[in-house]
Amino acid sequence: AVPQARVACVPWSIPIRPPAKNFEKRSDIAFIGNYSHAPNLDAVRWFVETILPDLHAEYPTLTIWLVGAHLPQHLSWPEGVRIVGHVTDLDKDVLDRVRLTVAPLRFGAGIKGKVLESFAAGVPCVMTPTAAEGLKLPKTLAGLVAKDEKQPKKCILKLYANTEACQKLSKKLQTYVKSVFSEKHTTQTLQDAIRTANKKRKITENS
Repeated sequence: AVPQARVACVPWSIPIRPPAKNFEKRSDIAFIGNYSHAPNLDAVRWFVETILPDLHAEYPTLTIWLVGAHLPQHLSWPEGVRIVGHVTDLDKDVLDRVRLTVAPLRFGAGIKGKVLESFAAGVPCVMTPTAAEGLKLPKTLAGLVAKDEKQPKKCILKLYANTEACQKLSKKLQTYVKSVFSEKHTTQTLQDAIRTANKKRKITENS
């Protein structure tokens, strides 16, 4: 749309949490988001209606936590859905307790903060391609991205049953965030963008 524009992609920085531990003692999964944002509300309704029943067939006690503000009060939810709402400490109240998070977004754009928050805490997040938009994930993490509507269930069940795999993924997730979304990397990327812009400006002025 604006071919003459000079565009630089500068990621934001997100702090790494202490290493996640005790996945064998954790349970349940969580979705994190503000439900006044249409993609989030669509995602949880779709997940609860189409994926949660299959998860319950394997794990009858598994519960999905709906974390975040502005969930419409008039909606009714089946067994296995826990309405958490807004929390003051996402790490302590949620990410230190659940085994996985999910981001089953079907539309929306941009890098998703909910995904990076989970990664930074070392908690695996099973997501759709829409939720993974903007993330250049290494091959070791690519399996967290579902390619079709059936794959989220398979990925969740496989990880939920294997706490050792969750623990190994946890370290890789934090390493990824540290390398791509660290304060150092953000600052360096911004400095490079400014330096490039200044060089091009001087060339234009001298031409």
